[in-house]
Amino acid sequence: QDRVCFPSQAERATARFPGARLEWLDRCGHFPQWDRPEEAVRLILAATGNAATGTSEARGVQSPAAGPDSAA
Repeated sequence: QDRVCFPSQAERATARFPGARLEWLDRCGHFPQWDRPEEAVRLILAATGNAATGTSEARGVQSPAAGPDSAA
């Protein structure tokens, strides 16, 4: 559902960034950290060599409805 980077651009992106890994996320637009925060955190931690444990809330990730001034 990304309206900035279309699925048809995947081949070009993987050719330009040969060491990158492409991940398809269902029901996700251009901002996976908002649309799929737990999955985005899991992928980032896996790519950086950290173990993804617990929930996103336990790691300090806010849900899309939570703003910077909301209480956790």
